[in-house]
Amino acid sequence: MQTLARTSENNCRVIDLIGWAEKHFLSKGLENGRNTVEILLQHLLDCKRVDLYFGSEKQLTQDTIKTFHSWIQRLIKNEPLQYITGTIEFYGLELMITPAVFIPRPETERVVEIALQILKTVISPKILDVGTGSGCIAIALANELPEASVTGIDIDPNMLKIAQKNADLHKINNIIFKQMDIQKEIPKESYNLIVSNPPYIPLNEMS
Repeated sequence: MQTLARTSENNCRVIDLIGWAEKHFLSKGLENGRNTVEILLQHLLDCKRVDLYFGSEKQLTQDTIKTFHSWIQRLIKNEPLQYITGTIEFYGLELMITPAVFIPRPETERVVEIALQILKTVISPKILDVGTGSGCIAIALANELPEASVTGIDIDPNMLKIAQKNADLHKINNIIFKQMDIQKEIPKESYNLIVSNPPYIPLNEMS
């Protein structure tokens, strides 16, 4: 198998990089190598999965190869894929993410499903999302319920900036974000539904 350095020194096609990276993952005991490689290349080349194979003979630039190799090394060091690509897929929406926010777990989508079920007979509901983080729950609800009024609150202004960018990305206008510490201040407005999916990891594991 080619080493990381040797691969970067030669001209390399898309298909070569896919094959090399998949073998490299296997040698490190990492599963789902091909799927992970495809996701990385889709983001790096700004294309769809099918385009990787229709354009499999395309020669890649040295800068592209170097960036891809650096991403592979970050994965091997257990950095989450979402932080490397800077995106997550949540309830059919692609959202921005940075290490400043927690990565929503797949089961978080269940919160959205339950909320939609509860609100299915409510006209123009008012919804509060406590600890909104990346805004994923609030944005998904606002997207699914365009007649709703959604408010997302968080104590961290950095998270609120990302949440607002995500709302702007999908042109969602029925949502606002506010900085608020729910332990010190209670919202004055009334809401039909309050949702929250706070971090559930031990404090000593939080950096």
